[in-house]
Amino acid sequence: MANPRLEQFAKDLHQEVLLRCGENAEPQYREDAFTEYVLELLSEHNEADGAELVESIRWESAGRMPAAKLNAWALSGDGATLDLFVSLYHDSGETTDIGLPETRRQFRLVAGFLKRAREGFHEMMEPSHPAFRVAQQIHEAQESLATVRLFFLTDGIVRSLKGLEEECNEKLGEWDIRYVVWDLDKLSRLRVGHREVIELDFENDYDGPIACLQTRDATGEYRTFLA
Repeated sequence: MANPRLEQFAKDLHQEVLLRCGENAEPQYREDAFTEYVLELLSEHNEADGAELVESIRWESAGRMPAAKLNAWALSGDGATLDLFVSLYHDSGETTDIGLPETRRQFRLVAGFLKRAREGFHEMMEPSHPAFRVAQQIHEAQESLATVRLFFLTDGIVRSLKGLEEECNEKLGEWDIRYVVWDLDKLSRLRVGHREVIELDFENDYDGPIACLQTRDATGEYRTFLA
């Protein structure tokens, strides 16, 4: 069944991209404009900060080097957290379903760039290459890195993530790899201020409850606990 909210947001998003890069822009530049818009939206809501757009480039697999793609990136000031972004922009202004195989493929592409950077991929690039500095800094930050978040940004609707984390979850060295999807549905809710409910099951996921003290709230609107 059609969702009027998503259909309107898809059209609005498409128009925003056209305003940013023009009607006659090449598909690559439209995808870059889409990525730029989403990064701004995520930054406004503190979902991802300080991300820098990279000219969208894709590499085919070659020997030991996996296929790779990167649209944007961010490295925290202490070098402990790395964010890498890959985008899939349909450029249609319509709602498009994305199945699990395509979602998995996109994550493999951005993970491919991470693996290439870890192995010194920048040494095979010209210093003027758009991704040279990114690959170099990731390679040099290996010792300080603890967490890597891989983001999949799309104007499609991701219908299933079932089993994705189990299939994709891995550690590269000591890095904790996390997978984040921002699709048309999540972006539309974020734009109007609808945040996802975060549920934590301490007993089942963290070996039992934690001790805490309930504090008094003057308004009675929230319950606050100090742990």
